[in-house]
Amino acid sequence: ANRPMIAAKFDELDALVVKEVWDTLPAEAEIFDPDNWQGTVITGRLNHAVEGDYFTGIQPNPTWQALVEAPTRAGLLAENYAFVYVNEKWWGNLSAEAHAELQAACVVILSEHQSAERDRFRRLLDLRGCGE
Repeated sequence: ANRPMIAAKFDELDALVVKEVWDTLPAEAEIFDPDNWQGTVITGRLNHAVEGDYFTGIQPNPTWQALVEAPTRAGLLAENYAFVYVNEKWWGNLSAEAHAELQAACVVILSEHQSAERDRFRRLLDLRGCGE
């Protein structure tokens, strides 16, 4: 069986999420992560946070960037992001409206781990029950 290898910029909270969810999401699922790559490594599922290629250059996808700044359930689902990886840094920068969007009754927390140190946390959210 494949075993993920924890690398730089991963801490014990990320490792706990990996242990719970690695390669368990639907094969066609995409993961939204404000850091663009961490959620992919943690879940084994891709995203489309960047566009372009190594020959023409890579830049952030403007739609992804807009969702980082102001996520909505409808916006995430429209981009095929049924799963959202949340950390305390991103959460702390979001508006009250964004918090309400991601705490709606239809949102399921698949994994959640917290540390008392600096109020750190990780959450993997499932938006599949929030269909439009």
